[in-house]
Amino acid sequence: MKPSRFLVYCLFLVITVMAFPGQVRGGGETILKSNLQSGAYIGPAFKFSNINSHPGTFVGFHGGWVINNRFVIGAGFYELIGNIDLRTIEIAIPETLSQQSNYLGMRYGGVEFEYIHQHYRKIHLVASLLLGSGSVGTRERGTLFIKNGDRTFFVAEPGLMLEFNILPFLRLTMGVSWRFIERFSSPVIDSSEIQGINGMLFIKLGSF
Repeated sequence: MKPSRFLVYCLFLVITVMAFPGQVRGGGETILKSNLQSGAYIGPAFKFSNINSHPGTFVGFHGGWVINNRFVIGAGFYELIGNIDLRTIEIAIPETLSQQSNYLGMRYGGVEFEYIHQHYRKIHLVASLLLGSGSVGTRERGTLFIKNGDRTFFVAEPGLMLEFNILPFLRLTMGVSWRFIERFSSPVIDSSEIQGINGMLFIKLGSF
């Protein structure tokens, strides 16, 4: 399943949880009692990387189901928007690049897990883990469409962030992560060039 399609399914579940909080939190009488507290959020996400000494900016969105104000199960999707010219990367083979499609295209996404430490504090810690897949290829300048897909890969990305409780329905999260990429070599770019440390900025809107 493509990362974008998988994310749509996950976000549909998140939006459903947000739209019907009473049913999730338990609005009526039940035979069995439960202490489960549930919420959800969705929002834009930004990641800042270094790809072969070139600044790489990823823009995307993510959402999650918040369980007992502590655990989050969700999904995220991220797209490289910077114009990284593959002709300036030594490993890229010129014969594989056309005159127009010589810019790096990359996207990835998957399931995300979070642990929120002391959610009630104005500033608290959040540990995260993304498990999913992605793809790289070539594209034309100023577009996000990967014209010539080259490789798909598995990705794992743990992270550590500071989260700020701005408003009851708004949180701002900043931190770092390390993107681990399944090892591969291709005419466009090697896995070692697209893995590494990221700076992260998340905006979360929802019920926490």
